[in-house]
Amino acid sequence: MEQNPKKDNTKVILIIVIVALLGVIAYLLMQNNKQTEVIKVKEEKIQVDSLAISAKVKELEDLQLAYERIKQDREAMGLSNDSLNAEITRLNDYMVKVRRGDQRKIKELDAMIAKMKADVDIKDQELAALRSENDTLKTNIVVLKKENLVMNDTISSLNQKKTELQEKVEIASILRAENIRLVVINRKGKEVDKEEFKSKLVDKVRVEFNLGDNRVARKDRKKIYFRLIQPDGSVLYDLATGGGFFNAESKEIPFTLKQELEFDNSKQRMTFVYVKGSPYKIGNHTIEIYHEGNKIGESSLIVK
Repeated sequence: MEQNPKKDNTKVILIIVIVALLGVIAYLLMQNNKQTEVIKVKEEKIQVDSLAISAKVKELEDLQLAYERIKQDREAMGLSNDSLNAEITRLNDYMVKVRRGDQRKIKELDAMIAKMKADVDIKDQELAALRSENDTLKTNIVVLKKENLVMNDTISSLNQKKTELQEKVEIASILRAENIRLVVINRKGKEVDKEEFKSKLVDKVRVEFNLGDNRVARKDRKKIYFRLIQPDGSVLYDLATGGGFFNAESKEIPFTLKQELEFDNSKQRMTFVYVKGSPYKIGNHTIEIYHEGNKIGESSLIVK
């Protein structure tokens, strides 16, 4: 029985088509495998790049913290942070752009990190130098305070000694009335030199004395005051006859007579003559001599 040639040709064509399809499928599978490998490699690279970028971003964050630390240290030392604040602002803007995937900024990461690390190192060195200077200044201040305390103590001691010396000089410069002599002159003008005097006989009272040797007292004009105190404690004084008041014993006290002289430390002799003009009271009258508020001599007049 004869085969149909047309039918055989159809089978051959069908087989060829199937083989071709299988070849195409095999090629597509092979290409797909290659593409898959390429994608896998790219994904791995992207992952590696992403990890590298994350690590660099972490470095930037660490540098950001370093800048904040430096800022706080500078503020604690009272230093200005204007330029540092500007750098921190630029860094924050840069990090925002990196996180958004700005490729230009990402490509600059290595250079940016290197620059910032160098800047942080410089600023840390500056802070270390400033701390050292500050510590030196604190030490100097402590030393100066101690020296100041010692100096103040020395000054206080010197002032005290000066005050004591001034007091000694003031005491030493007080004049002294020496060789006091009391003479009573009666109404006839005759001098009566006794220990006691009758009231009706006393017309004038004369007091004579020398200013004692004093090399400390200044040689200048001195005011010498004469006080005649009655038995009842009242002081005889009359503004019309030369009496008045002067400061002594932290108050104003009356005086009977006053004289002035140029003191030359020659044991000058002084004389006071007082005329009461009325009878003296019976009893002991006290005579006092004063200079610059200090009593420099004393005597007495007994009236009976």
